[in-house]
Amino acid sequence: MELTFVKQTTLEKHIELAYAGNLESRRFISDALRVNTLSMIMEAGSGHIGSSFSAMDIVLSVYLDLVLPKGKETLQAKYISSKGHDAPGLYSILVAFGIIKEDKKLLLRRINGLPGHPDISTAGITANTGSLGMGISKGKGILEANRILKKSEPVIVLTGDGELQEGQIWESLASAVNRKLKGLLVFVDHNKIQSDTWVDKVSAIGDIPRKFESFGWQVERINGHDLAAINLSIQNWRNNQLPTVIIADTIKGKGCSFMESFPKEGDFYKYHSGATSAEDYTKAISEISERLIKIDSTVEFDNYQKSNKPPISGDSFLESWKKELINSGKQNEKIVVLDADLTLDTGTSDFSKVFPDRYIQFGIAEQDMVSAAGGLALSGLLPIVHSFASFLSGRAHEQIIVNATEKTKIIYVGALAGLIPGGPGHSHQAVSDVNSFGSVNNILIFEPSHPNQFNDLVNGQLGKHLGPVYIRFTNVPLNFSRECIPSADVPIGEASVLKQGETDCIILVGGVPTSLVSENFDKFSKSKSKILSTPWVNKINQNWYLENLSNIENVTIVQNYNMNSGFDVQFRKFLDDNSMEIKMSVIAVEEIPKSGTNQEVLNHHGFTIENIKGN
Repeated sequence: MELTFVKQTTLEKHIELAYAGNLESRRFISDALRVNTLSMIMEAGSGHIGSSFSAMDIVLSVYLDLVLPKGKETLQAKYISSKGHDAPGLYSILVAFGIIKEDKKLLLRRINGLPGHPDISTAGITANTGSLGMGISKGKGILEANRILKKSEPVIVLTGDGELQEGQIWESLASAVNRKLKGLLVFVDHNKIQSDTWVDKVSAIGDIPRKFESFGWQVERINGHDLAAINLSIQNWRNNQLPTVIIADTIKGKGCSFMESFPKEGDFYKYHSGATSAEDYTKAISEISERLIKIDSTVEFDNYQKSNKPPISGDSFLESWKKELINSGKQNEKIVVLDADLTLDTGTSDFSKVFPDRYIQFGIAEQDMVSAAGGLALSGLLPIVHSFASFLSGRAHEQIIVNATEKTKIIYVGALAGLIPGGPGHSHQAVSDVNSFGSVNNILIFEPSHPNQFNDLVNGQLGKHLGPVYIRFTNVPLNFSRECIPSADVPIGEASVLKQGETDCIILVGGVPTSLVSENFDKFSKSKSKILSTPWVNKINQNWYLENLSNIENVTIVQNYNMNSGFDVQFRKFLDDNSMEIKMSVIAVEEIPKSGTNQEVLNHHGFTIENIKGN
């Protein structure tokens, strides 16, 4: 399959014309960068198309008029993408302006390439983003630093409209006015669709202009695809004495007719994230290219052969969890499922249709959701709370701690846990979630080693634990050899014996380590190592391990999260409690996770068969 990019020389020609005031060249650049953005995402196999397209006209104008205006060779303003999802579109702009090297455009979501969400390791990126709601606060900090350092560099922040559901946004507004931060300009990409569906269907945010005005902000509302209007609003802002927000009405997927089309009754907007089909890609490139040729018949394209990546296949933890939610809901009428705008990625969509009265969608508001779960639990119900593991464990940690002090039972579910998928980058790779949840009093942490361990989990094994529970799982389907599948029902604190051995033992914690060994089980045929797999991250049945490790001298633990958290800590305590002289080594995450393909990321962090066997 061939991928199409607009040539850098063509872009540079139109950038010069845009600087000279040619509005048609601005339109040309914006569409040309939609072509390049879509091709970057196709090569990567994932990325956010809809948000990149809706924000393109805004961000391009910010760079032309504020960040790198005509005649300036150094950046004149700081730009922060608070929403983060427009990263591919932002990268295409940075490449066009020569800030990022052109060869990086084929390295989206690759190690040593361009991470899935903005990161300051990338040229031209001001702040790390990905977890929503932080951008305005970071911008304020930069402006306060400018005051102290006697600099006059303005800060421009882009937020999404769904992002306005996040509480930190509203915390950040009052002090910006009180501190007279007139160098702060915020654009709201008001495309009216968030991750899955319409913002108003998830959690309506009301009259946005009036809300900002109530905090004392200068407010303007424009068509976010009218390049002349965007330019005029930026010129007007220069004279404002207050922090300013420009509500830019946009269309998600703008520039491609079939991506712009989403019915009001629609449940799932399919161009939020991920690459398109080959057919859709061809249609989109054809449609946009036709407009480019009308503006400039001499437009030149580069064609690249798309790299062949094997399709991801295997056993799905997400699908198994979806079934378990339905089954447990049928058995227990006290179960209430809560979600924070991630219904497809967390597996709650089917439950919401079968039990609509016991499903609550909170939008992008993790702290609110977790405290509401506390109220449900205090009323005798069993809340099951869902989000990405990074957001749930980080943003709502204090609320989780307070809930635990009330000694009720709440089940927290963190999807996208661990190193993979590696494409989104460290904001979404939850490796510190076990540290966070491990500090919660009387909590039980469960990470299935195989999807079969979700069967009858909630009312079965987890029903025996009276305190809070944290379930973490990867969204990547994993492969398992038929000769090496963990038991479906592993008692709390025990493990499944995958292979008998002599003096060495490998303990695999959760799905990714177990899959690595299982799908390469033939490589362990001559190994003398005993192999265990456990889903219990922070519980060890000492009697069981004493019996099963009686002749073991060396143990290697493999865990898909940070070193010194979870199972390795519990196992070290087990050795100390029993004065056991077993040599222990650990393969775990020891640095900020890298963004890349799943295999690149696992290899980089040492999750290889060679390391597991060698330890």
